Amino acid sequence: MLAHRSGFFASLFATLALFLAAQLPAYAAPVTTPANGPVRNAPTGLTLPTSLGSLQLVSSTDFEGTVAGLGASYRYRDPADPYNVDLYIYNKRQNIPTGIDSAIVSQEADLAVSEVKGAAAQGLYRNFELIADKQVCRFGRLDFYCVKMRFESGGRVIESWLLLRADRGNFIKVRASWPRGNNSAVASVQRWATDLAGLLQ
Repeated sequence: MLAHRSGFFASLFATLALFLAAQLPAYAAPVTTPANGPVRNAPTGLTLPTSLGSLQLVSSTDFEGTVAGLGASYRYRDPADPYNVDLYIYNKRQNIPTGIDSAIVSQEADLAVSEVKGAAAQGLYRNFELIADKQVCRFGRLDFYCVKMRFESGGRVIESWLLLRADRGNFIKVRASWPRGNNSAVASVQRWATDLAGLLQ
């Protein structure tokens, strides 16, 4: 699965930190590295390009050194508009069947939604609404589970998409969020997801 420079992703990372603290007495913090060019994801063999659609790769974060199976994330940013798209690649130490048809992928999509709901219940953002619950969306030639949400964060109303499928033995999850009414962001995220689907093929 993207955040405006509101507290959206700060809250997600805070949720992750709470989860890790419950699992381990001590853990290494995730390491974020600026991206100065294409970045290779070793488990999948994918090379994440410097641009997808109109968005630019700005950083990668290693969660694998924190807990095995959490993989890595890759942040893309629109240089002309203040929002991000975050791509997560992880496997939870399992070999995940490609596509969206397996029970494990469907369950992971449900879990991703429940995590966002849990963060809302903790007050990390307000007035959470599930606009469209786990539909199948096609980008390029690939199907993703697609969940659309709305909530308030940092004094703004945020529209958010969560996309998920599996490829190369890993979950491929996208989180994209932008201020409500930013129609250019919607089109940019759609182009970005279509380019991602082309990369995965």
